[in-house]
Amino acid sequence: RGPWSVTVAPSGQFVYVANELSGDVSVFAVNAMTGALTEVAGSPFDAGGLQAFPQCVAVDPSEKFAYVANGGGGLRAYAIDAGTGALSEIAGSPFAEGEGHDFIAFSVSGKFAYVANYGSGTVSVFGIDASSGALTEIAGSPFAAPPGQGTHAAAVDPTGKLAYVANAPNGVIDAYTVNETTGALATISGSPFLDGSSPSSLAAVRIKQ
Repeated sequence: RGPWSVTVAPSGQFVYVANELSGDVSVFAVNAMTGALTEVAGSPFDAGGLQAFPQCVAVDPSEKFAYVANGGGGLRAYAIDAGTGALSEIAGSPFAEGEGHDFIAFSVSGKFAYVANYGSGTVSVFGIDASSGALTEIAGSPFAAPPGQGTHAAAVDPTGKLAYVANAPNGVIDAYTVNETTGALATISGSPFLDGSSPSSLAAVRIKQ
């Protein structure tokens, strides 16, 4: 199936795997005592088929919805069964096409989704409907990721005020301030910052003093 990335649900009850080669998502229940995985009924769940190339599956902070970034184009959204972890594609999905989506990160509030678009070298920002899980692209999106290509991953820092993007082909990290009301991004002074290699993933942490 070509598993490409793995995500653990916030509760730790389920594991979601984006399968690039088979174009679907596998879901496993986690044994809390042993850590062993058991595939749930109905898994794997369709994510667009062989031409979709799922790169990332992300579970929102409320654990009500899951989103899949497809490298072949298409941003798919699913409702999560709280008891079984099973996925059901929601109305309107897929919500975006043609960008070569590579990674999804969420705002601290859970109101916005940030999508790194490898194909177009941009970052798309979507508002999340708390009831349905539907996505609506915000004004100004997609946002440019200087120098404009190869965005692999995105991360929002724990304060919710900053966002970072790994730009692999150019060997840089793009940095933004986040408008916590609208979700919009603004490039900060000095960005992009030279990484010196080919960054393809990143995490933002804040150490308490």
